Amino acid sequence: MNNSLQEKLISQLHPYVPDDSVHILVAWIVKYGIQLSITRSRKTILGDYRWPQNGKGHRITVNGDLNRYAFLITFVHEMAHLITWQLYRNKVLSHGKEWKQEFRKLMNEFAGRRIFPLAVKTAMKNHIVKPSFTHCMDKDLMQALSKYDEPVNSITVRAG
Repeated sequence: MNNSLQEKLISQLHPYVPDDSVHILVAWIVKYGIQLSITRSRKTILGDYRWPQNGKGHRITVNGDLNRYAFLITFVHEMAHLITWQLYRNKVLSHGKEWKQEFRKLMNEFAGRRIFPLAVKTAMKNHIVKPSFTHCMDKDLMQALSKYDEPVNSITVRAG
């Protein structure tokens, strides 16, 4: 990968995610050719995934007002949709066992790193046992995450 592109992606994404996670996310963005849009706050969703269609590649959006840890978890949630779509297309439930398996695998990429504060790490360990269609339904995880809320602005990050 072009070093200047990698550095640009790192600098664009860095304000939104924990330090030790940014290189992993940039590698995923480049590997899968993801267009990541960091958006204004949306009331009904924290992020979403769109599979390639109409000449566009993989697209992920994440709300830009999420704290670094919530942003990372939301991005991983959407990445799990991308991987599940690549493996099964539309032949499985969007938050079924296949998606849950991919979500766990992707979250394991961050195991052993000093990314999450202890309270978030503990709540995430419990959440990952049986992830739901949204981490917003997990009151313990949401309570742990809410301690780190601080809004940031909207941008679009592109791999190409």
